[in-house]
Amino acid sequence: MRKWFILVFIVNILLIAASYFFLPEQVATHFTLGGNPDSWGSKGSYILIWPALEIPLFFILFYIPRTILKFPERMINLPHKEYWLKEENKPRVLALFTERMSGMGTFFFAFLAAVQLLVIDANLSDPVQLKESLFLPVLIAFMLYMLYWTITFIRAFRVPDRISNSTQETEKIFKRN
Repeated sequence: MRKWFILVFIVNILLIAASYFFLPEQVATHFTLGGNPDSWGSKGSYILIWPALEIPLFFILFYIPRTILKFPERMINLPHKEYWLKEENKPRVLALFTERMSGMGTFFFAFLAAVQLLVIDANLSDPVQLKESLFLPVLIAFMLYMLYWTITFIRAFRVPDRISNSTQETEKIFKRN
């Protein structure tokens, strides 16, 4: 999953860079509920804002698993942390965090790429119009995935005597990393 996370991020950055060559000089940057533009900016600022937001987010999602265990325990918000932060469980925590954050990052940057494509399409349309019939399913899919991700994250960090099938899932993730 980590490779997909990195690949989707790179594709997203390349999409932003490539869009410079075909976007108009004035770009619609925000749209109303009806898909009509209500905020505009220069192409240059639009191209700079996306990476300025995405690059830090990528590094946060990429490095959280590697750094989370270096924080004081009181700063770590983890289900059943009294169990999971025991020394013998830390390798499993690292493996689980790496897998979960990579999954979230992959879907998050895929969502941003889809939004980027829809914004590009809107700006190349005459008149400029965001296709809500495409945007809303993308947004709903993202929200449903985040709900799924949250539930599976909490379930992955249950105390073992409360774990049923997710023990096998945890072991698979641990063995992959």
